[in-house]
Amino acid sequence: MDGVAGGRSKVLDIHGDDNVAGLGQDIVHGLRAQPKYLPSLLLWDTPGLKLFERLAGRQDYYPARKERSLICENAEDIAERIKGDSFIVELGSG
Repeated sequence: MDGVAGGRSKVLDIHGDDNVAGLGQDIVHGLRAQPKYLPSLLLWDTPGLKLFERLAGRQDYYPARKERSLICENAEDIAERIKGDSFIVELGSG
């Protein structure tokens, strides 16, 4: 999968329907691995994600606010260091 489409950045939402299709394969892979693991996507259902997003968006939620601040303050420097064929993974605050 290409991270750039037509010269423009593309955002891949891991909670989109496209990723649910491969979830079964991810589970099998994790259960065969040593040590065993399960994809963290299993921890969040739609209501849970909505609740987290509502809480993380609050002004008093320090990790999201600080993360946003750091990214905004350093956006140009970050963008200059990213190669054209790279993927950026934003793991989120929390």
